[in-house]
Amino acid sequence: MNVHIIPGLRCFDGDDVPPEGPQSQPLTFEELDPGNRFIAFPRDGDDSGHGGYRSGQRLFEKLAEDDGNALEPNAVAVNTETKSHMPASMPVLRIV
Repeated sequence: MNVHIIPGLRCFDGDDVPPEGPQSQPLTFEELDPGNRFIAFPRDGDDSGHGGYRSGQRLFEKLAEDDGNALEPNAVAVNTETKSHMPASMPVLRIV
């Protein structure tokens, strides 16, 4: 099993994540179905538009199954219709 440890993640009871990993795993882009809407999990950045937790995050929709071709768009920003390629392992928050 692939365990993604997110730095600073805490369990629901407020304790630090145990060494064996968190009790729940983040959802990744590859696990979404086409048509699912999602927000890419924020990454550390410079808080000036290059990642970070203080800037706004775009709402995307998955276009199709990822064929591994980094040149082929597999997601589209809902408000701007800008197409992007998301890596399969990118942690996401699915919006329902």
